[in-house]
Amino acid sequence: MPHPPPLANKPDIDPRDHAVESRSWGDEFTLYLVSHEGQYYVWTSRPWDDGEQAFEMPSLEAARGFLNAEFAFLLMVTDWGERVASVSVGDGAGQVLFSADVLDGADDGIWLTTSEPDGEDSSYVLDGFGNLSDAVEAFAIRTEQAAGWVEQLDIGWPQIVARYLRYRAAVARAGAARASLGDAIRRSRGRIRAERAVSRVAATAGVSREFLYHVLAGDDWTWKGLTPARKDVSPPRPPARLDPATLEPPTTSRWSARVMLAIEAAGEDQARTSARTVLDPMGVAVTVSGPVAGVLPDGLWAVEADFEFPATTVEPDDTQTRLSYLAGHFEKVSWTSKLGDRGGRCDWPPSIWSREPGVTEVLGDPAIRAASILVTADNTGI
Repeated sequence: MPHPPPLANKPDIDPRDHAVESRSWGDEFTLYLVSHEGQYYVWTSRPWDDGEQAFEMPSLEAARGFLNAEFAFLLMVTDWGERVASVSVGDGAGQVLFSADVLDGADDGIWLTTSEPDGEDSSYVLDGFGNLSDAVEAFAIRTEQAAGWVEQLDIGWPQIVARYLRYRAAVARAGAARASLGDAIRRSRGRIRAERAVSRVAATAGVSREFLYHVLAGDDWTWKGLTPARKDVSPPRPPARLDPATLEPPTTSRWSARVMLAIEAAGEDQARTSARTVLDPMGVAVTVSGPVAGVLPDGLWAVEADFEFPATTVEPDDTQTRLSYLAGHFEKVSWTSKLGDRGGRCDWPPSIWSREPGVTEVLGDPAIRAASILVTADNTGI
């Protein structure tokens, strides 16, 4: 169905006062199905984009269909909420053949959105769920169904595309099974501690005692980030050059960062000494905290350092450039990145709990076992 144009002149009303139903996604956008003087409209409010738009609909049924399709499309392009499972494939010539996302918006609901070609346009389908387990299973089913018709298409490598879709469906199911196991362990947290049964439960779950603490703390085996981080993520771009000669008062965002290190050491002084080998050249003060059960493996100390970026002109002034600048202070290692418009992070290795003995990469000092760089933008002054 072609996307209708927005009305040049909207009715002079507040859509909230005439809404038959509405859907919101955080502060990102709200959609209203409006009934006014015998006419139906779909009203969209997107503060981050182009404000308010209204679309005239021929019937209540058409309005509901367009509301669902528009909400599904907007969910696919938003950065807000938790994207639990996701897949997207194309034909190699620029056309998207199939996309699907499971998103958790807390009070705004759990949704599965899918997109398929519809002539020269795309059709969007929206389904709501009461829990993530059902949503992920529906995601896997839809993805497998897409694999079935994709492999019949006259495109380059249809068999590979189809098998990739089936693989993503299997990964989603495996992640859901793992998260369900984590939920079961966390629901038994009180009994496990009361009976001092950490070692027994860890053996039952096939993990170490240390890792089970990680699960109990809600840091692993969760629905968040259901799909494991890719290990072949490209490293950050070469370090950005922040030239002091270009300093000028900031006009948009004030950027700040935190560097966190996990260091193998016999005590605080040794951990601090190792940290200084990489942090002193950055001119930052460090904070050292002792090992915390379940947060880091035994024998590791947590070291943190806050970094304030100088007010400077940077092109492009975005999260990846800022992360690249900080990553450039360290030895070259295989960073994994997660980027957003107002912040992001780099991690090495992808998970400290998955790091195996004999890893050859060194981040300045062999005692440094893991590192994270977090960058955030304070946009309150815009």
